[in-house]
Amino acid sequence: MATLMQIDGDGRLSPMQVEPYGTEAELQALLAQHPDLLSADDDGGKRWLLIRREMSVPIQGSDIAGGDATGYIDHLFVDQDGVPTIVEVKRATNTEARRQVAGQILDYAANAPLHWSGGLLRQAFEAPLVAEGQEPGAALSDFLGVEDADPEAFWDLVETNLREGRLRLVFVMDIVPPSLQRIVEFLNRQMISVDVMAVEIRRHSGSSGNVLEVQRKGETASRRRSPASVRRERPTPEVWRDHFLGHHGSEVAAGIDAIISFMRERGEIFATAAQSPSLGLKLPNVSRAPYPLFVKWTGSITISLSYLMRNDALTDAAVRAHWAERLLACAPGRSRFGAPNGDVVFAPEVLRETATVLSILRVVEELISVLEP
Repeated sequence: MATLMQIDGDGRLSPMQVEPYGTEAELQALLAQHPDLLSADDDGGKRWLLIRREMSVPIQGSDIAGGDATGYIDHLFVDQDGVPTIVEVKRATNTEARRQVAGQILDYAANAPLHWSGGLLRQAFEAPLVAEGQEPGAALSDFLGVEDADPEAFWDLVETNLREGRLRLVFVMDIVPPSLQRIVEFLNRQMISVDVMAVEIRRHSGSSGNVLEVQRKGETASRRRSPASVRRERPTPEVWRDHFLGHHGSEVAAGIDAIISFMRERGEIFATAAQSPSLGLKLPNVSRAPYPLFVKWTGSITISLSYLMRNDALTDAAVRAHWAERLLACAPGRSRFGAPNGDVVFAPEVLRETATVLSILRVVEELISVLEP
């Protein structure tokens, strides 16, 4: 390990000593005050907007009985590209928490896109500023480094990143153990749309004050050169269709064309930028939860009730259960989370039955008609 040396005001050379953090809260407060510590060992020029400390995220099916729980993220940031960044802070001496932190942060990553939206994160960011008499638009412009930034465009970008599963996961510790570094390397090799980082922030004290030594660990060389936060090229719906039929066969053409026609008539049709892209519908006149329908690359048809619950028309669980029952009456399907008001998912085989696809779309059309603008 390198030794940090300090030259004091009298020109004398003295070693600096490691100054442990007394509590995790101390390290958390340091990061909240100085978020640029996350990119201190990076030449990419990332900037970080703190959305909230202790940001809540529901964890569905958190125990063997399928019950739900609520997790609290130490820090939630977004970068200037609108990529949500989940940060967990731990001290190396907290061995119990250290063993659990990897599973904990993956729980958050798996559940956050299901329950968050760009609007929700915007509200979490703006509410404290408004309460203090500050102007959220000015704060966003300062963060982005532009005059009169367009809040709608930025938070729509955050929404898109959430829907496409584009996230960043960051472990912050005073000492990153080799076991965690290997986990970060493994996750970066396996995941396409999620960046994983481990940031070590050591504090050293000397006669003239403290020095912070910051180092990122566990990134693969290829990931650092080409981070997941760089937007993938989206295929056009036409290109997506051609590739989809090449993968699933022409026998699903009538079913997928019926869905594409439905999406074009009701709003904006788009393909995601993921490695295995989905086809989705965005409703133009619905501001809260505008994404009701997806066709996954696997061929499954998904009606995203667990996401639509953000819309005032579907906040009631009994109402969502009603729509799930109507949809499942069209064809055998399943609720993604085993609950009657979770996402309704139909197997790829349904696309072979055009009449069944049309009956599902008729119910989706009725569902769209009740959504609040």
